[in-house]
Amino acid sequence: MADTVAWRTSLLPIHAYHQLRLVLILAIYSDHKARTRNGMSLKRLAQLDFLLLNPLLFLHVYPGKYISDGLQGINSGLTLPKDMNVQVLRYAPVINALVSRELVTARKLRTGTKVILTKHGKIIAAEVQGTLKWAETSQLAALVVSATDGSKEKEIQQRIDEVLTNKQFDALIK
Repeated sequence: MADTVAWRTSLLPIHAYHQLRLVLILAIYSDHKARTRNGMSLKRLAQLDFLLLNPLLFLHVYPGKYISDGLQGINSGLTLPKDMNVQVLRYAPVINALVSRELVTARKLRTGTKVILTKHGKIIAAEVQGTLKWAETSQLAALVVSATDGSKEKEIQQRIDEVLTNKQFDALIK
């Protein structure tokens, strides 16, 4: 039993950035549910995962627009530049990882697939929320820079500052 729990808490046996993606998504979900009393859809979690997987969305993909505009464009079928090779993923790999490790369960409803935290998922989310202030600019910058191997660090930092100042990032999780 202890081995099973240890395996689940290791999340993904790959780069630490992907483990951080998982705990960030758990924390975002838990925070959203605490504020709205509603769970998130699988599609919304996939969008959050898409954002964390594609930090270049923080840069000027569309001049003068923000991250949420880019995601709305993806939802409405607009295409991003061809070099990004963007698709909407209904079942993102990170969501499958969360489900397979029994951190969340997915239930199909008439309105779509809702994701519900399991007991183990709630424990991890609570720990993350208690220690990880992911909305702070410096930590978000570190997250994005780690995903891009430190390239364009100043541009990314500036873009994150713009996003957080304009509360565009918060709009993604509402």
